Amino acid sequence: MIFRRLELSSFRNIKSLSMEPFEGVNIICGENAQGKTNLMEAMWLFTGAKSFRKTKDSEFVKIGEEKATLYADFFAEGREQNAEISFFPSKAMKKNGIDITKKPGKSPYSMDTNLLHISYEGLVLEDPAARPQDDMWRWSLSPQDAPNEVTTIEIEYKNGDPVALNGKALKPHEMLATLNELGAKNGIGRLDIVENRYVGMKSRGCYETPGGTIMLKAHRAIESITLDREAVHLKDELMPRYAKLIYNGYWYSPERLMLQAAINESQKYANGKVRLELYKGNVTVIGRESANDSLFNAAYSTFEEDSVYDQKDANGFIKLNALRFIIGGKAGRKY
Repeated sequence: MIFRRLELSSFRNIKSLSMEPFEGVNIICGENAQGKTNLMEAMWLFTGAKSFRKTKDSEFVKIGEEKATLYADFFAEGREQNAEISFFPSKAMKKNGIDITKKPGKSPYSMDTNLLHISYEGLVLEDPAARPQDDMWRWSLSPQDAPNEVTTIEIEYKNGDPVALNGKALKPHEMLATLNELGAKNGIGRLDIVENRYVGMKSRGCYETPGGTIMLKAHRAIESITLDREAVHLKDELMPRYAKLIYNGYWYSPERLMLQAAINESQKYANGKVRLELYKGNVTVIGRESANDSLFNAAYSTFEEDSVYDQKDANGFIKLNALRFIIGGKAGRKY
């Protein structure tokens, strides 16, 4: 997982900081966090964390990110964000070989990053007619600069979840991280969109989601041969509603859980393998197969002569589907 580390010095107005209680969390700070200890102690009391202690900077690095981060929702300068906050001064981070990627001067963008994506908003991008600067993109090569060679991969799915890449079993975070690398070097996953915010305004943002782009294309491919026709159509209808709930922050809502149950049911036969080519910003499906759950039957779908499908069966079907038009025409309707 990719963490965002935010130093407390970045909170210009501490009165705007609000945190939810988290049981069993350890708050740990490096000894060089000068002037910040009292504030962190206050945050420890406010959040209900089980412990607070200072530690030597070298020991802090050995503790690892899990214990050295506080999972919280916070409000900074009036904007709600999600973050994992580690209390570690930048000098000590650099001293211990932890790189902080930051361009000189003030960044012209508001950036948020996690394992799935990195987003950019603000200043230059607030003009929807303005082209993003080339040096804005942090993860991916431009399609023009991507290699001239095709990268071929195979993703294996079980119950709709990607479980192996090129024959190697991977955990979910490993899968996405690896696909991020493959997609980024092939110029895949850049987006420039104008969103409709929940509060009413339109907002222009740019995104990089190389691994997510590959996974979406591959997942739709395995669904195409394993899901029933009407199940596919219904899922396509539900997807915008599901996405809207998440976008607007209703992950823990009862309606999201209801939709999740339906989606989970739809994925029990989504098993198999998908082969893809990655090339200069494009993700191309070149094959899909499912040993036990494919609904694709060449005997029925062939364009050649066959003995399993009688085309005369379509006559009654056509007449029934045209009946409403026939009735409407007799009544003077013009379609």
